[in-house]
Amino acid sequence: MSDVIASILASIVQPECGRKSRKTFRKLDVFTRFLMGVGPDRIIETTKRKLTADDIKTEAIDLGWKKKGRRFSDWKKDPAKVTTMKMSDNRSIDIITEDDIIGKFTFADKFANAFVRDTFIFPLYDRPNLFFNSDEEAQELLNDLKITVGEVLPTSYNNWGDFTTDESLTRIFFYGMGAVLVAMQPDDVKSDLDPFVVEMSLEDFEYRRGFRPLGATIYFDINQKPSAIFDPIQRKKFYPGETGWEESKFLVRVTVGTLVTMREHLLWSHLLISNSVTKASINVLPPCHPIRRLLTIFTFSTNTVNTDAFGALIPRGGIFHRVTGFKYKSMKDIFDAYYKASNIFEPFVNRKVCSVVQQLSDEGKFPYLLEGNAYYKIVHEFVRDWLDAANFGNVDAAAKAFYDAVKEDSKGQMYTLPDFKEGGGMLINLLSQMIFVVTAYHEVTGGGVVDYFRLPTRFGFRCTKNATQMDAQSFLMATMIAGSTSVKMPFLMRDFKNFFGAGGAPGWERDVWSKFLGKRCKNSRCQ
Repeated sequence: MSDVIASILASIVQPECGRKSRKTFRKLDVFTRFLMGVGPDRIIETTKRKLTADDIKTEAIDLGWKKKGRRFSDWKKDPAKVTTMKMSDNRSIDIITEDDIIGKFTFADKFANAFVRDTFIFPLYDRPNLFFNSDEEAQELLNDLKITVGEVLPTSYNNWGDFTTDESLTRIFFYGMGAVLVAMQPDDVKSDLDPFVVEMSLEDFEYRRGFRPLGATIYFDINQKPSAIFDPIQRKKFYPGETGWEESKFLVRVTVGTLVTMREHLLWSHLLISNSVTKASINVLPPCHPIRRLLTIFTFSTNTVNTDAFGALIPRGGIFHRVTGFKYKSMKDIFDAYYKASNIFEPFVNRKVCSVVQQLSDEGKFPYLLEGNAYYKIVHEFVRDWLDAANFGNVDAAAKAFYDAVKEDSKGQMYTLPDFKEGGGMLINLLSQMIFVVTAYHEVTGGGVVDYFRLPTRFGFRCTKNATQMDAQSFLMATMIAGSTSVKMPFLMRDFKNFFGAGGAPGWERDVWSKFLGKRCKNSRCQ
């Protein structure tokens, strides 16, 4: 019965495809066909409703509070509803499903998420052995489905070239998404190969039939060139040019893409730090409070994005369950383990870095650390200037309550926020780390995801034995995940003339914000 329902739905939304594309498309399961039928148009329509910096206005920021008088500071609490969402058997996340300006996460949104992940209507049918004959064939189908840059996919500012080369691994790990993993290398790694060792452990989880376990260790020499890849399932090292090297490289690309997307991007950046800080800001701080004013720009649409991500990606039958090869129990175990392993609240500049990686940064060859530290310090100075201008020498009760609320959310993680102390230093660190994560860190771990998933030979979320490309089913679902990042947000590098210093807000806000923009723009284009 469920197959009949799903087939009818898939046929109703059948997109127009060319002859070759149609042949491949018809081999897909009904969920993927339905998603390809409705997803692109929905994303395109959503991207048309873009907001600009001018749309963020002081008088529009009131979620969690009500005005009780005419003065800028006259507010009374009207708590926003908090919804508890289950992440695993042992872990839940509290999310506010409403945003200032954006509004509530509607019933239609909730229904759409619940509908597409319903495994009765859309059973989980994997197609692990359905591959495109070439990247050109995959691109033809994407064109027919309107999954192209500028329509469904966001415009890239990179030019990666061929993702399958050895050189591309250097760029991925030292200048791209994998840099967050290189920075984690401990000092006590013992390698008879080369100084840079990146261990990615995903092999101990359970996978669905047809997909091999992920997980790999990649070695780089002193010149940042890949020298070997260890496959923990085959218990074998592969070397450049040897049989199995190309398959090992693809395993590495799939492993880093899956690991960083699930852990650093989805869980740590979205569901932990940005969610916690936004929630505390709304329900603890009145809209006139200097910290709420500071965070408003950086938390814009956070609740909407996180609610949608949680509903569409994490539950059983959700897109992430389908696009990866994990059994659902393993997905819950992964989120549980990564929650405990999180250090996302630890200030970026305070994190321990092994000597060989630090030396690489000192030589100007590891911008993730070199430029990351420089940017964090700019943010830290900006936050301090903001609080100084607000006469925050003595932190008020609301600010302490805000800090304590976020600290409570950090419990159970590898790095828990320390107890609050007078003087404001810990508060500055928390605010600086949050701003750093939702801007630079988020961009590295997921903001440029379109570059990685534009073609099936590049990256992936699951892998079959000896594969050098992603299967067609998973690839198309991955493009929908990449497409979701194309929804336009107000550009950060703007004046926000209707917010800073506007609507009764103090004029010093404009001065501090302008100073921050000036420092950010000194050596880069801001438009």
